[in-house]
Amino acid sequence: MKHRLQDEQGVTLVELLGAIVIFGIIIALFSGTLFLIVQASVRQGRIAAFQGIANEIMAQADQIAKIDGIYEHAGYLGKYDSLLFHEEHIVKTMPEGTLGAAITEEGSPRMVVTDITDTNNIRARVYDTKDPTIKLKIIQQKNENEATLTHHYTPNYRDTFSIQTKFFVLFYTETINFADYYDDLTGWWQMEDLVTDYHEQIIYTREFTINYRDNEKARGGVPGNGRW
Repeated sequence: MKHRLQDEQGVTLVELLGAIVIFGIIIALFSGTLFLIVQASVRQGRIAAFQGIANEIMAQADQIAKIDGIYEHAGYLGKYDSLLFHEEHIVKTMPEGTLGAAITEEGSPRMVVTDITDTNNIRARVYDTKDPTIKLKIIQQKNENEATLTHHYTPNYRDTFSIQTKFFVLFYTETINFADYYDDLTGWWQMEDLVTDYHEQIIYTREFTINYRDNEKARGGVPGNGRW
C-alpha cells in the first residue's frame, strides 16, 4: 500500500489551468448558444403576439364593415363630392390620448380603433404592443377604381355593389417617414417600397381587404350608365 501511494502522480498546475480554460471555452460557447436560443424564442413570441393583434384588428374591421350605411360616412354618396374622399375610411384609428391623427403621422405603441360613426369612441378598442419602443401603424386604402373615379370627379360607375378597403398593419421600431410613400392626390400608398426601405425596422406586417356593400347603388338609387 505504501509503495502504491508513492507511485501515484497528482495533477500539475499546468494541467489544472488547461482544464479550467477548456471548461471556460465550453461554458462560453454554451452560453452564446443559449443566448441565441432565448433571443429567437423572445422574437418568435413577440411576432406571435403581433399576429394576434393583427387578427383582432381584422375581425374588428370586418364587424365595422357590417354596420348598416357605414359606406355613406366614408364618402360614398353616389357621386363623390368630397375633396377628401380618399382620406375618409370606415375605420377610425388614432394614438391613445389624442383626438385624431394625420394619415401620414407616426404610429404609436397604443392605438385606438373604432368606426367612423363612433364620435365619442364608445365602441373603441385599444391595441397595445406592450413595448414603448415598438409602434403600431394601421393604414387604409380604398381600391384603385374608387380612387381614380374620385380624382376625376366622375359619377359612381362601379361595376358591382361591393366596396373594398385594403388594410396594412405594421409593427416597427424607431421612425418611418410615411409621407414619402403616400400620394395625397389619389390616396394610394407605395407599400412595397416602404417595406423594402424600412425592412430592418419593420418587425411584422399584415395585409387584408374588407368588403362592404353600397346599399344605395344596390337599390338602384345611383345610375349605372349601362355599366352594371
